[in-house]
This record gives sequence, C-alpha cells and structure tokens, in this order.
Amino acid sequence: MDGLGFGYHEKCEVFTLEMMHKVYDGNLIGNVGYDRESGEAAVAAGNAAAIAYGRPFIGNPDLPL
Repeated sequence: MDGLGFGYHEKCEVFTLEMMHKVYDGNLIGNVGYDRESGEAAVAAGNAAAIAYGRPFIGNPDLPL
C-alpha cells in the first residue's frame, strides 16, 4: 500500500512507493487509492513496476479504464 490508503492511522510518516524504491531495487506493485492518471505517473516515474486497481472493480467488474 502506498501513502494515505487503507490502514493509514496518522501515527507515523506517510510511507510511499518512492521512499520504498530508494531502499529496495526489486519490482514494486502499488495499490490502494490509485486512479488511471496517478497509477501511470507512478510507473512512469519508475517508482512501481505495476499498479493494482482492485477496489473499483469489486462493485463494477465492467468498469473501463
């Protein structure tokens, strides 16, 4: 999870993909709170190999991106 998504409790600094990418060289998959634009930006910036878009599809499996 990245940033202020599910489970964020305001008890520590926000943890982002960018921060993780600085200490981990492997592939990262971001999730929680991304839309098409922010997901594409995270991948384009090199902070994630992919972005998962699960929650919008739970209520509408035909949702187009």
